Amino acid sequence: MKWLKYDADCEISVMGATVYISRIYAKPERCHVHAHHHSFLEIHFQQEGLMEFVLDFHETVQVMPGEWILLGKDMYHEENVSERCSGYIIRMDIRSAEKTSPFEVWKNAAWIKGKIDPEVQKLVVRICEEADEGKSGTDDMVRSLCTVLLVHLIRQTSASDSLRRRKRSHSSDDRTILDEYFDGVFRQDGRQLSIGELAGMMRFSTRQVSRILQQEYGMTFSQKLNATRTKLAEHLLLHTNLSVRQIAGQCGVSTAYLNRCFRDQFGMSPMQFRKERKTETKTDRID
Repeated sequence: MKWLKYDADCEISVMGATVYISRIYAKPERCHVHAHHHSFLEIHFQQEGLMEFVLDFHETVQVMPGEWILLGKDMYHEENVSERCSGYIIRMDIRSAEKTSPFEVWKNAAWIKGKIDPEVQKLVVRICEEADEGKSGTDDMVRSLCTVLLVHLIRQTSASDSLRRRKRSHSSDDRTILDEYFDGVFRQDGRQLSIGELAGMMRFSTRQVSRILQQEYGMTFSQKLNATRTKLAEHLLLHTNLSVRQIAGQCGVSTAYLNRCFRDQFGMSPMQFRKERKTETKTDRID
């Protein structure tokens, strides 16, 4: 396997849906990736080594060689890898889907996992080889192969208990800037995020950015920032022994404010959240 980052940038009409393929990766070596999220769907095809995903900071899913996992839009995930870990990634978006289309399941999915059958394996490798060779007609060939691949994968897809995700309407570059900017909260480097800085990065006015945030997340800048801080607090509560005061400091808010956020969202204090979720995790392991 060779390193590959191929900008497919193509739309596919398949099984009552319009699917946008953004980028395709081949990664002969993979490393640990800290918690982050995307405004696209991502399919990871595991070729070698064990990949462990920590989803929304509390659910751990292992992907073995010969398995694939689809991660839904805005699913926060951390990637932990074993030695000699390699695989392929396809980043995509479902721009529209008829109610009867099986892609409705993917569109609303939190995550879906399946086996890589021999035909799927051949298709994934062939897609990457075609993209790497760059021959005449490469874009058309990749589009055609991706169509067949999606049909094979969708046939393995069953019902999902995930939540419906908001339709995204802006360019992939704009959405990537938004997602990565708010993911800066997880770096815990003390930098203060502001709508003015974000507007400068996107080359829009703050009013335009406010409108985009409403369209993309259904939130104001402050609401999205606080929602991301709450996600960080969830992670720290479940995976560290830091006090609520220390966690509030790392999230850039006061203890009282963090308590209010947790009571509004979960109906309990951060300490009650830590106790209850850790108890649930222990019960799940026993079961």
